[in-house]
Amino acid sequence: MGVLRIVAPRAHFAPRAIAGHASYPRVHATYQQRRSPPPTHALHHNHHHHLLLPSPSSSSSSPSTSPTPSSTYLTDLGILTSHHATLSSVNTLASERGYTYRDEITISPSSLGASYAAKIETFSQEHLHEDEEIRSVLDGAGFFDVRGKSDEWVRIRVERGDLLILPAGIYHHFTTDEGDYIKALRLFRDEPKWTPLPRKADGDGDGDGATDRVKARREYVAFVRGERDGEGGRG
Repeated sequence: MGVLRIVAPRAHFAPRAIAGHASYPRVHATYQQRRSPPPTHALHHNHHHHLLLPSPSSSSSSPSTSPTPSSTYLTDLGILTSHHATLSSVNTLASERGYTYRDEITISPSSLGASYAAKIETFSQEHLHEDEEIRSVLDGAGFFDVRGKSDEWVRIRVERGDLLILPAGIYHHFTTDEGDYIKALRLFRDEPKWTPLPRKADGDGDGDGATDRVKARREYVAFVRGERDGEGGRG
């Protein structure tokens, strides 16, 4: 596993919000070795949201001089973000986007008991979904780690009031922060499809072959490459 190198924040920008809803106040960019998942609990938390972008050299010990990411970095990946002070605001967004089904999930040692570690292990495995993943954080905090355009890891911290929409087909995983607690509202357009598809390459020896061949993944890659139109959080 690569070692995270914390550097001074190089960019303060707000990714495009969901239309009509408040965006994050700013994003702090730091850099992470390509292909290695960001280590848990590595960042100092200051109530802003953090991105981990690729470092130009996994062996360099000096701060990165890579270009500052653009203000559309998240939306270029098909990710939509917004902040909601009230449940009423979340309900409005759900109505606008056609989310007709919802439930709540609480992830913590007290709520899950002896199964907590196994649940976190499941969430932390790199995978994709064939539908959007929509999470509105009701309490607590955590990290969504997603793959960027060059297969680098991008870490997004979410906390109370944040709503994140990940598009179908994006590789990602999730973990709680050092508080070991998050309560979130899960939203769906139709009946939920819970099954995560763990990332696999041809020749892994189990399952039905590479997840890169899954329709949702192929469509997502085409979107990121600009080969098809669409907005973040496509369904």
